Amino acid sequence: MFQAAVIYILDLEGLKFDASLLSIVTGPYRILWASVYTNYPEWISQMFIVNAPSFMSLLWKAVGPLIPERTRSKVKICTTNSDWKGLIQKYAKAENIPAHWGGTLVDSNGDGMCRDRLNIPFDPIPQELYWTPDERSPGLNDLTCFAIVLSAWAFGIMKTQRQWTIQLMRWTVS
Repeated sequence: MFQAAVIYILDLEGLKFDASLLSIVTGPYRILWASVYTNYPEWISQMFIVNAPSFMSLLWKAVGPLIPERTRSKVKICTTNSDWKGLIQKYAKAENIPAHWGGTLVDSNGDGMCRDRLNIPFDPIPQELYWTPDERSPGLNDLTCFAIVLSAWAFGIMKTQRQWTIQLMRWTVS
C-alpha cells in the first residue's frame, strides 16, 4: 500500500489587507482547495499559514465554521510573532524544511528558500494569447485601472513510504 501526505507552508509575509483580495479567496483558491479536498481528502496532513497578518485571524473565525472539523483541525494560522518555525518542526524533520522556514535545507546555491528546486517556466506569454478587445468589450475610457500587489510563497513537504518530495511555489499578482 502506498501512502503520501503533504505539509503545506503558505507564507503571507508582506500581505496587506485589500478588499479586492477576497476574490482570490472566493475564486481560484477556493476552487483549488475544493478540488484537492474532494479528490484527495487525506493528502494534506497539515497546512501552516505563516506570517499571517492580524486580519487573517478574523477571516478564519468567519470562514472556519464553514469548513468540516476534520479539515479545519489541519490548518494552523501563525502570526509573525508566534513560534511557527518550532511548530512546523513538530511535523517535519529540520533537514526536510528550507532554512528560510526554520529548517536546515538549502539548495545547491546555498539559498535557504531552495529556489533552484522550482520547476516553473518563466518564458514570456505568447502574444497570440493576449486579450484583445472586440465589439462587446468596453472602451479604454470606460475602464478603471488599479493594481493589486501580492507576493507569497507556498511550500509543501510530501512524505511517501519511499522518499520525501519538496514542493515550493511562488506567485505574484500585480
